[in-house]
Amino acid sequence: MKSTVRNHQEKENFTKNRFDPFTLQDKEFPMKYRFSKVYMRKIVDLVQRDIELQASGGGLSVELQVCTALRTWARQEVQDDAADIHGLSQQSITNICRRVALALASKPAEFIRMPSTLEEQE
Repeated sequence: MKSTVRNHQEKENFTKNRFDPFTLQDKEFPMKYRFSKVYMRKIVDLVQRDIELQASGGGLSVELQVCTALRTWARQEVQDDAADIHGLSQQSITNICRRVALALASKPAEFIRMPSTLEEQE
């Protein structure tokens, strides 16, 4: 009997609906995430291939993962805040932040260019 209850609880957690940050008003979005929706979508597009849809925990979209990580970093808050808003555990927040950080860190060539001529060096 206990295994039936446990399986039912696991199934309920798997289908949990998550808050979609992009449903916020355009003025409200930057207050929560420090970026406009347009720039947030650019960041999502940038790391889309590096971050997959997370199958555990009901399937966390790339959009939700990026928004969650950027909120945690930009607001310099403890993980509880982002965890509460998005219905995630602190461990999930840690994993999401790591995943997004690695994806962004793998893109230096797109943003950092060393000077190649003497004129550029001066």
